[in-house]
Amino acid sequence: MKKIFLLMAILLSFTVTSYSTESKEKKAPSNSVYTSVPFYIGLSNGYHNKDGVWQYGVTAVISQKDNNGKLQIIDYIFAKNDTNVFYKGDVIQGADPNTFKLYFYRFGVDKNTAYYRNQVIKGSDASTFKVLNNCYAIDKSSAYIFSKPFVPSDLASFEAIQGVYAKDKQNIYSMGVPFVPSDITTFKVIADNYAQDKNNIYYGDKIITEIDKSTFRSINDIYSADSKNVYAYGKVLKDADPNTFVSEVGLLVGADKNNYFAFDKKVKSDMYAVNV
Repeated sequence: MKKIFLLMAILLSFTVTSYSTESKEKKAPSNSVYTSVPFYIGLSNGYHNKDGVWQYGVTAVISQKDNNGKLQIIDYIFAKNDTNVFYKGDVIQGADPNTFKLYFYRFGVDKNTAYYRNQVIKGSDASTFKVLNNCYAIDKSSAYIFSKPFVPSDLASFEAIQGVYAKDKQNIYSMGVPFVPSDITTFKVIADNYAQDKNNIYYGDKIITEIDKSTFRSINDIYSADSKNVYAYGKVLKDADPNTFVSEVGLLVGADKNNYFAFDKKVKSDMYAVNV
């Protein structure tokens, strides 16, 4: 059995949604590989202090005026000191470090405004801003899918379900857009981007037409599989073996007994460190 350490996984996964601060191991079926992904993978990523100078990765050096030795690492991407909040080593302009709080590794709120990653969420109200999950937030007048505002049919009853799915007393939403499944009574969310009812499997609001519902399994918010295929973003992942394919929660990379994959593409094995 091979053990693959997905060294690029963290870098790739920052285009998604959420990730875990803990290293988790998930075993695949017999005669396959399994993944074990360390959260911090060395000096090439994240914040570290080199010879008294804080930097992010190997290239983003925090300016000398901000290298006061008091840098507080909030998580893998965010940090702060007495004067600034940083995103990947760059100052988030206007963010107040004394009141800044981070939610789900994406949303930030200080006394003045709300942020998605390093960008101000325009029009947001910091005093009423509430983060619901890694995709949705609300304030007194709007709901937000990532940094994009929208007004649900009933804001008072609006709540996140999981991932890109949310609801109020009138509608179900996918990516902030009203979504009508074929059978509302049996509708349920099974992963951040996947849902099902008695008739269909959905990726977001799109029906996966090729799927075998009787053998379908969700792997994470990107990948799923049935007895015939592996699916990435709801579409067939070419050359992937559904019997041995594995991927960690929150990551955009995976492997089977024959190949390695990043996003929805097959990649060379030398992108990874493989321990046989």
